[in-house]
Amino acid sequence: MSPGTEHSHPHSHSHSLDRSGEATVVLDIGGNIGALVLHTPDELAGREIDIFRAGEERPAMHSAVRARELPGGSVHAAVYPVVPEGEYVIPAVGTLPALPVTIRGGDVTEVTWL
Repeated sequence: MSPGTEHSHPHSHSHSLDRSGEATVVLDIGGNIGALVLHTPDELAGREIDIFRAGEERPAMHSAVRARELPGGSVHAAVYPVVPEGEYVIPAVGTLPALPVTIRGGDVTEVTWL
C-alpha cells in the first residue's frame, strides 16, 4: 500500500489512481515478514482487494490495484509490502475464484489472479 491508502476497516470500493512508476514501491521484508504482489486483470484497476489470514473472517489488510510501469511494459497489480508469514486467502471477486496464498518471511510472493 502506498502512503495514505492504508486503513483498517473492511470494505470494497474503487479509487481513481495514477500509474505507479518504476521503483516507487518499497517492500519491508525480512525475518518473518514477506510481501505479496498480486497480478490482476486490467478491469480491477482502482479496486481495493482484501486478503484474509486463512480461517479468519476479518481482513488482514488490503491494497488497491494499480497500473504498474515496469521495464517490459505495464501490468496491473496490488502490492502488499509488509505481510507476516503465513497462509492467506484472497476472496473471490466476480468470476475470479478465491485464491490461497502462502507468504514466507524474507520472500516476495508473486501470484497471478486471472
